[in-house]
Amino acid sequence: MNSNELRVEMIRNNLSTQKIAERIGISKSAMNRKLNGESEFTQGEIVKISHELHLSTERMCDIFFVDLVS
Repeated sequence: MNSNELRVEMIRNNLSTQKIAERIGISKSAMNRKLNGESEFTQGEIVKISHELHLSTERMCDIFFVDLVS
């Protein structure tokens, strides 16, 4: 996952870590762990984040699945 790009999209949409966490149904601390790479987003969380940030499928893949492509 490219957490820097996710943060860019959060800023573009004027959504704080707290606000996006609330909207996808997790705690702020859980969101921070996921942003810091200490745990992974679930498929459902990725879908919710993509919806909240109005991400295209391509942009979603660029952010969340960057490590799967070599």
